[in-house]
Amino acid sequence: MSKRIKAFLFHVRPITGPASAVRDAIRTYMQTGGDFEFTHSGHDYIAKSLGWDERKGILTGSVLRLRSRDLPEAVEGTETGPIPLEAGQSLGEPMCFAFWPDPGSALVHYNHRGPRHSVLHAVISRMGFETPIGIDPVLRSDMLAKLNSTEFVRGLEFTLSDAAGIAALRDAGGSVQRSFATMRELGGVTVGVQVTMGHTKGQGLAPAAVKGIARKLLRVATETPDGESPVKKIKVTGSDGDDSPLETLDLLRAREPIFLSVDEQGKHLNRIDCQQKLARELDSRKNDLRQQHGG
Repeated sequence: MSKRIKAFLFHVRPITGPASAVRDAIRTYMQTGGDFEFTHSGHDYIAKSLGWDERKGILTGSVLRLRSRDLPEAVEGTETGPIPLEAGQSLGEPMCFAFWPDPGSALVHYNHRGPRHSVLHAVISRMGFETPIGIDPVLRSDMLAKLNSTEFVRGLEFTLSDAAGIAALRDAGGSVQRSFATMRELGGVTVGVQVTMGHTKGQGLAPAAVKGIARKLLRVATETPDGESPVKKIKVTGSDGDDSPLETLDLLRAREPIFLSVDEQGKHLNRIDCQQKLARELDSRKNDLRQQHGG
């Protein structure tokens, strides 16, 4: 039996310093290291089945989020009851990944109940590279090219909901934080912001500021499972210049999901098969990813 899974691409690079330093830290760790437990954002995890392919320069592995509370019930016929876990046992929700540390790209299996891609930062740190890591979703090539070439910005639209525990947006500062403040002041649950300028020659919104806000919102939008994100809309309207036609970019639809058929092992996903297929898919996209990283 096989299962269809979804995966997404991410840029995973140190905030400062070369990406090669991440590769060197991983290579050193993998000479003697193995599975390990760690905590991240208040949750317990295990990194398992780590493997380093020296020829391809790709790290593969799985991260399991441990769950010992708020579990589903076991069902047999019409009878329900607790899952037969012994004392000290937990459920492990898996997220498989393939990571190419230099120049810095990862293909991450999406599991609605499992870890988010941001947990890679904790994994890399635990493997010996403690410099802060930036993790950003890879946009479709056509959408990325349009966003990067936008010089005249006429409008920015975003819609937020005050989802519990999303401090990253409430503390974001600037227009995003003020939007949340307005929502709380009025007792609302969502707020929509639309900022526009007339298409007058030489006038428009600040392109760098708009792109920065849009990317920050997109980063947070991908941190939470589908349907639970506090970011409900991100749209940038602009053009390549004053005389070019306006175009609206819907950034929440700018990511391209990658679907793979992965073997099942009994009632569970075959994580090794998943890791291998993610690695092959990532390896096949290296040329495109190198271009996005600038060479």
